[in-house]
Amino acid sequence: MQFQTPSITARIMCGGLLALAISLPANAGTTFTGNYYLVNLHSNKALDVDGVSRAAGANVHQWAYGNGGNQQWEMVSAGSDTYFLKNRHSGLYLDVAWGAAHDGANIQQAAYNGSNAQKFRIVEIESGVYRLENVASGKVLDVAAWNQDNGANVHQWTWGNHNNQKWKIIPVGAATTLSGAVRIDSVHSGKSLDVVNVSATPGANVQQWAYGAGANQQWNLINTGNGYYKIQSRHSGHMLDVANASTANNANLQQWNDNGNDAQLFSFISVGNNEYQIRNKHSGKVVNVADWAAYDGGNIQQYQYQGEARQKWRLAAVSGGPGGGGGGTCTAAPVWADEFNYSGLPDASKWSFEVQRPGWVNDEWQNYTGQRLENARVGNGVLTIEARRDWFGGHEISSARLKTHGKGDWLNGRIEVRAKLPRGRGTWPAIWMMPSDSEYGGWPNSGEIDIMENVGHDPWNIHGSIHSNGRNHMLGNNFTVTTTNNTVQDQFHVYSVDWNQDRIQYMMNGRVFGTYTNPKQGWSTWPFDKRFHLILNVAIGGMWGGQQGVDMGIFPAKMEVDWVRVYRSCN
Repeated sequence: MQFQTPSITARIMCGGLLALAISLPANAGTTFTGNYYLVNLHSNKALDVDGVSRAAGANVHQWAYGNGGNQQWEMVSAGSDTYFLKNRHSGLYLDVAWGAAHDGANIQQAAYNGSNAQKFRIVEIESGVYRLENVASGKVLDVAAWNQDNGANVHQWTWGNHNNQKWKIIPVGAATTLSGAVRIDSVHSGKSLDVVNVSATPGANVQQWAYGAGANQQWNLINTGNGYYKIQSRHSGHMLDVANASTANNANLQQWNDNGNDAQLFSFISVGNNEYQIRNKHSGKVVNVADWAAYDGGNIQQYQYQGEARQKWRLAAVSGGPGGGGGGTCTAAPVWADEFNYSGLPDASKWSFEVQRPGWVNDEWQNYTGQRLENARVGNGVLTIEARRDWFGGHEISSARLKTHGKGDWLNGRIEVRAKLPRGRGTWPAIWMMPSDSEYGGWPNSGEIDIMENVGHDPWNIHGSIHSNGRNHMLGNNFTVTTTNNTVQDQFHVYSVDWNQDRIQYMMNGRVFGTYTNPKQGWSTWPFDKRFHLILNVAIGGMWGGQQGVDMGIFPAKMEVDWVRVYRSCN
């Protein structure tokens, strides 16, 4: 980000554009099976039965999720993407009071009656975010008056595409912080998930085999949010996939190109004893050893969960990050994280504001402000960094730049940020790292790691770079790699680096798209043996972002960050 000009040395097509080559639908729908909790996108509160009541007619409101049964709902299919929602505590059903059809009608729990007033159509608005539309009234679940407080009422209202009408639906018991490279072992057989014949071909079968430390038996867990993961073969780079996006029992599991299909999303739901059922989002079925096989080569299919040992799996971390190459993540628990499950200013124990006037670096236009909610705020489960044309402090454009310096400083590790980028000519969002101690001197001597940069006049290209004394744009040899995805302004994606003392790997959604290898020539080309900290910012204009001018109609321009997670390295 600092004094950056683009010099692209690699271009690898991936993400959303690869999906164009796949014949399956881009987002086959979810089959809801079992118990879920529903979190409102506006308030980050869960759908809750008031007073932990078991009484028919008890009110339904919102409350901070506490893992109570009165906040957990069993999805009972009513056919054609419609469901009854049965409260796990009371055994009663979500219900529109009196079957009313008007805006503002109350939502309660009631004894089952099979009516359309108890049926809800679940419609996915964006990845992992839904509206719940009552079949009788056509209205949707809505938090009254946009309230964010515990106890705020939930009623029905005409759909207006507002965040207080949008819900995240998260499987109860689903792991939400897994990451890194793992082996996946059957509790029944002790064998590991394995790609047959070490194949790199899309459609290659997935079987079980005694673990032999091959990359075809190792899987990268790519957290996509809301309790779901992509499971990527470290050998081939392909994803664990239900063949033909089938919802049938006994459908085969294979590897396939990353195509954005829900048939490639899985939740790891705890069944105790550090064991999981691995449930497919599209089918609602779980990963299953066919025919109770205990031998090498036993086939892996999906099947309705029955609590059997052949449907239970253990995870064990393996050395190395995504794509292999040594180093990487050795633990499934982050050593530093901000999940943004609060409201207000960014957590001051983790983030500082960098306050600077326009023109400070790169001829950028923005005024970086401090502790100003208009420019940096947390709510609805995300951090929003917003550039505004509001003439704050006498400057036309305001924005924010946050850093973890002195509050999060790391030497090696995997740094992951799940974010949705601003759109518009003139924007220049960045997720990047700078040295915490500058032991080799000022920029570029002590280095810079750019995890993600994007400019609005070239909106679908994502760039990762390093800068050092011996590799920088002033010498004409800076290292930059690029990947392309046409949904980065519309959807959240995970941007990350996996950094050890041999290399820095650049990843988007867990897929490696470039690697800078330590040339072993000393600090001039490898100053990355010292601590670095993370920076998040939205710049406007400047030497790169403003190359084609700034569209003054783009404001407010927002980067939304779902979470930040840092994992330790093996090295």
